[in-house]
Amino acid sequence: MTVPVPTTTQQIEEALKAAFKPGAPDAAAQQLGDKFKAMMDKPRMAPPSEEGGGAGGTLATMAIQQDQELQRMVNDAMSISEAVPFMSMQEATAASIRFQTEIATMSADMEAKMGVVESSKSAVETLMKNQ
Repeated sequence: MTVPVPTTTQQIEEALKAAFKPGAPDAAAQQLGDKFKAMMDKPRMAPPSEEGGGAGGTLATMAIQQDQELQRMVNDAMSISEAVPFMSMQEATAASIRFQTEIATMSADMEAKMGVVESSKSAVETLMKNQ
């Protein structure tokens, strides 16, 4: 398909007038308008029902799991600090390394979850800006 390229000012003005002339909308614009009208005519969706005995959604489940991990880590720290006087140097070092690994794992898990939350928040903000 070839499109003639206007070379004179008069041809450019005529091409612009033809492209932006008021009148009946083209077929694509009409289809988009019809699709939007059909979406607006539909009744609103019902809010999602809470299933699973009211345990909450995915976010609540993630928060509960993160809280349990944090509580377990606090309990481990207390038990290690109470047991250190009775441990050999190798046992204390091994317990310290294990505890530091738990902290690093929990921090990475928390960062991943926060990344999901932040990206979801950003997506919703972008959606609202585009509305």
